[in-house]
Amino acid sequence: MDFVNEICDRVALMREGKIVDIGKPKNVLSQLTEEEWIKAAEEL
Repeated sequence: MDFVNEICDRVALMREGKIVDIGKPKNVLSQLTEEEWIKAAEEL
C-alpha cells in the first residue's frame, strides 16, 4: 500500500462492487479491515 500512498492523490474504496469512499489515500486506506489488508497484500 506504500505505492498507493506515494503515487495516488485520490483513491476509491469499493466493497461488493460499490464505492463506499473516495478521498486521500491515508484517509481511505485507514478504513480497510484487517481482512481487506491481507487480501490486498496477497494480490500485489
